[in-house]
Parts: sequence; C-alpha cells; structure tokens
Amino acid sequence: MGLVVALCATGCSGYSDEPMKAPQKINPQPDPQPEKPTTDSTEWKNFAGTTHKVYPQSYVITKMYGLNHKGEKDSLLNRYPFVRSLKNDTTLYLKEAPEGNLSYSVSPDATWLGEFTFNAQNDSCATIYGKKSYNLSNGVTLTLSTERMTYYHTIDGKPWKYSEPQQKFGSMTITPTFGEFIRNDSIFGTRDNVCKTYTKLGTETFVDSCVVREVWFKAVKEIPEPSYNVVCNEAVSHIASSMVEISKNNWKNVHLMVGKTQLHAIVCTTDSHNDKVVGVEDKPVALSRVVVNNQVNSAIFDSQTGLYTTSSITPDNGGWSWEGFIDGRSIVNDLGNQQAIEEGIKNFMESNTSKPTPFFTGVSAKVTATWHEFSYTTITWVKYSKEGKACTNVIVVKHPTK
Repeated sequence: MGLVVALCATGCSGYSDEPMKAPQKINPQPDPQPEKPTTDSTEWKNFAGTTHKVYPQSYVITKMYGLNHKGEKDSLLNRYPFVRSLKNDTTLYLKEAPEGNLSYSVSPDATWLGEFTFNAQNDSCATIYGKKSYNLSNGVTLTLSTERMTYYHTIDGKPWKYSEPQQKFGSMTITPTFGEFIRNDSIFGTRDNVCKTYTKLGTETFVDSCVVREVWFKAVKEIPEPSYNVVCNEAVSHIASSMVEISKNNWKNVHLMVGKTQLHAIVCTTDSHNDKVVGVEDKPVALSRVVVNNQVNSAIFDSQTGLYTTSSITPDNGGWSWEGFIDGRSIVNDLGNQQAIEEGIKNFMESNTSKPTPFFTGVSAKVTATWHEFSYTTITWVKYSKEGKACTNVIVVKHPTK
C-alpha cells in the first residue's frame, strides 16, 4: 500500500559552536522573514549553535542555542514529521503475459518551498516539498512525495537557520511474485510486483512500498468431464426401454439405443429388491443381424447367442408376449401375469390395478451435457420394487457426438 508517515515526539542533542547562517535560497525561495508579530520578546541577542536528529519513527528534532532577549543562555526546539506518500497499489491489465523482468527509469528530482509563516515561538518556517518519479517499463509511473520543514529564528535582527538533515532520494527494488486466478470460465495470470523506494534523511533510511499487479488472460478453464455409467463407441439415440427376462427370477432393465452400425442394449442390473441399479453395461450387436422399425417397443434376450435384440411386446390372454428377431431367427417369450407377480414384476401402470407390465412409466432419454467430442445422454425411468414402491432410476450414457 502507499505509505504516509507522520509521527511526533520530543528530544534534543548537543550543538556545534559554529554559527549556521541562512544558505542561498532554494529557487524559488520565498522571503524567510514574513511580516513579524508586534512583539519582539523572542528575538535573541546572540547565536551559539544549532543541531538536529532524525528518528526512525519518521520525525526530526532541530534545536538552536544562544542568548535570548534578556542576554540569558537559552534554547529553542522544533519537532516535525517527515511525511512520505507513494502511489497506491495499482492493477494493470495486459494483452499477453509480460516478457522479462519489470524495470524502471527515473525522472529528475523536484524540490520546492511553501510559503513562510511564523510559529508560536516566532520562528519563520516553511514546508519543503520533494518529489521523485519512477517510470516502470509497463507504463505505470510511481511518484514518491515527501514533506519536511525548514526554520529560521531572528537573532540581532538577522534570520539564523536551524540545522536540518539532507534528504536524498534513492533507488527502487522490484520483487515479482507470479500466480493465477479463475473468473467465470477463464484463467488469468498475475504478477504482483512489490516496488520499494529508499529515501535517506540525514543518517536514517526510510522504505516505502506499493504493489503493481499485472493481469493477463491465460486460457479457458477446462470443464471437468461429466459423470457417466457406460460408454457406447458411436453416436446413438434411444428407441425403446423395457424389462427383460433372462431366466426365471432373473430380470434386467434394458434401454435400446441405435447407432449407425450397431444396436446397443444398455443393460441395467438391479438389487434384490428391484429398486436400485447396481450395474450398467453395453451389449452391442450389429444392425445387420437385427430388425429396427416402428414396431419396436422393447428388448428381448436370446439365450442362444447371449445377445439382446429388438422386440415387440403385446398383451396375451392375461399376460404378455415378446417377439423379436436375430440373424433372421424368431425369438419369443410368453409370460402370464401370475408368474410375473410371483417373480416380483410389479410395474403397475395405474395405481388402481395390480396388473403387472414389463414397460416403464416416465421414460426420458435426452442429451444433458457435452464435453469435447462426446455427448452424455441421461436416461430416466420409473419402475416398481418388489415391495410395490415406485422408484426413479437414472443412468448416463457417454457416446461420440457425431
């Protein structure tokens, strides 16, 4: 952060016997003798010496010795803060990452005096202003400004100057720290440059600092891949869903998806209560071996090949009848309602009937996400557990978009 320091304390030190007369005026130099107050009780008769001390807490004490208007040995003291301010922290937005280290050049020092006034002990005093500009290679200019005081006291009708420390602007150090942050879907790089200036006043060195942050765009944030249950090796679309009997008391939830070259049976294994999916796998078969048309409404299992194929389910005298084809061979399966109930098939289509059905209610299959060259089709369906509770199941199928 930019730093402004102004502290106060009291103190003094020894003095020199050499008189210190007013030096040449700093240009432009106001008259150090403004209109004097009407009283002359503080005008001294003789000058003995002056001294000063600079404190690390950023203040200065300057003291003058001599004979006062009564001819007695006396001393005068002034205490003032050494004030500094550096430009506040700055953020600079770049078009690309910076190359090389940040460097700087300097402008000539500037020093000037404010107007002279009298203080309570009739010292003629004025503020000395200083300025140093550091021009950074990224276009930012940091300006260090300082304020200190100069004092004169009238002795035998002439102004005598208090001792004051010499000020010298020093160099700058730049320490970079690299980092990055994420905003929305973008990653930005950062370089925080801690810029420190070193100013010497008398024998003390004062450090002020601020941070110049450089920000630039790095890359688009990588979106994590969506979660999924199973992968198909080609772009697919959903055509039908149903329960499929593999053997007695062994049923699967099957969703048929068709691609350009294959029929994909997405086989879902449920737990013993038939209310939770515990396993998902893709069982593909070449399209040339099966029949795909608008009569397909379900899947059927072929125990001869161990494959799933398309089928059409129709009601059949208190039960259901499956018929499908693979390699031109017909596959059939008949199931009575009583057997279905005994085997826990309780997909009741209506709440007021106990008639089981191999079909699901509320089947939905739609692409819910894309990532790189893949699409993610979410399949949702409602079925009943063996205890008769309606259960909603959800799986996600990953497949190429094209």
